[in-house]
Amino acid sequence: MARKQPNILLFLADDLGWKDTGVYGSRYFETPNVDRLASEGMRFTNAYSANPLCSPTRASIMTGKNPDRLNITSPWCHFEPTEGYVPETAEPWEKMILPHPQTYLPTSEYTLPRALGDAGYRTVHLGKWHLGRRPYHPENHGYEVNIGGQSWGGPRSYFTPYQNDMLEDGPDGEYLTDRLGREAAGQMVASGDNRPFFISLWTYAVHSPYQGKEEYISKYEGKKDPQGIQDCPTMGAMVQSMDDAVGTVLAALEEQGLADNTIVIFMSDNGPSKGMVKGVPVSSAAPLRGLKGSVYEGGFRVPMIVRWPGTVAADSVNPSIVTSTDIYATILEMAGVECRKEQARDSISIVGLLDGSDAPTRDSFFCHYPMGAAYTEKEGVITPGSVHHISSTTVRRDNWKLIRRWDTNEYFPDPFELYDLAEDEGEATNLAAGQPELVRELDSMIDAYLADTGANCPVHNPDFDPATRENLDVPEQPDMLFSTEA
Repeated sequence: MARKQPNILLFLADDLGWKDTGVYGSRYFETPNVDRLASEGMRFTNAYSANPLCSPTRASIMTGKNPDRLNITSPWCHFEPTEGYVPETAEPWEKMILPHPQTYLPTSEYTLPRALGDAGYRTVHLGKWHLGRRPYHPENHGYEVNIGGQSWGGPRSYFTPYQNDMLEDGPDGEYLTDRLGREAAGQMVASGDNRPFFISLWTYAVHSPYQGKEEYISKYEGKKDPQGIQDCPTMGAMVQSMDDAVGTVLAALEEQGLADNTIVIFMSDNGPSKGMVKGVPVSSAAPLRGLKGSVYEGGFRVPMIVRWPGTVAADSVNPSIVTSTDIYATILEMAGVECRKEQARDSISIVGLLDGSDAPTRDSFFCHYPMGAAYTEKEGVITPGSVHHISSTTVRRDNWKLIRRWDTNEYFPDPFELYDLAEDEGEATNLAAGQPELVRELDSMIDAYLADTGANCPVHNPDFDPATRENLDVPEQPDMLFSTEA
């Protein structure tokens, strides 16, 4: 007799850093439900989002393709739909001609919900989408139900009225993260049929605007981080509400008798934000270096937990390199659905890691970040005005990591940075000068990767005139990388 297809719940937090939960080392944020999930499943210590920003990572999950293959390399998916391209010219004060990222996920992609829907699953999306304006919303990518998913990078408000045309407003005082958790719980049995479900609960939390429930903010105002790296009460409140949503869906699975046949995957789309509340950084990934928007480890090494009753050993820890791109092939194998490799060209199923049947299958990870924003920071904490845009591509092979800078500046003067993550997890010592052969070898891997994916790359501006940079008076523009405007 064929095994019953499992229900699958994919919980994707936004801007939740590698160290923003108790089980990953926070001593300030309280996350008992995420911690419980880890105690009942497998926790990965070298999981990566495909990009250090949101839209590219989400595209990788939906398609099984690295975002560079889609040219969705920056979170511009709230702008008018345009294809990715490299402009022919740039202004004379710009040293580099930067690619324009694609601003939507094409409906021609055979997305994960579309594949599962064709296999008999009921498909539901709740929360953040940020993969294009209409007609590129979730309902046009294989989801039967869409609650709250549209083009924004962040919500207009965490408190009703939400001003979200895909989500009805709630009663006075209702909090968005709480609402999405309850909606997800209700969708587990909403169809009234016996189809298995695939639910994507992609919370807006803990993305800006930084708004938490007052009772939680007050609680964290009375706390002090013994590690001295996380001391933002508002973020503490937002993280705890995110954890509450995890608790809501776990409790609903148990109450409805679905827990034993439901796989729960928990992940974040990138590292912690550069934002601040009342002069206090919202979080830190220390001892990892960098934050959201950085190709240092803090930018895209993220929490990832899988609970699969009867298959995954409880309270297990896995150091293998896994990525958000792998979720596509993994979920399809979990569901017993054939994966079209012409679609999921970059996705590797990690079922063998989860059930113990296979050794690690991925020894390398690439991230191409042509629009890059990198940060200067001390011990993982940024200071106001410390954001500096610079384009980078990186490869991690085993424990060696190479960063190629497409340009350099006073903050990042080296064209290559090489780190041994086994000995230097915080990326403090650049070994490139002493390892020229290894640099060339890893750099050739980057070249091959860019050629294979057809990635758009920065080029030097032939019309660049350094003199035009003197006394340059350019009107301040909104930060396109982090804007939430639709």
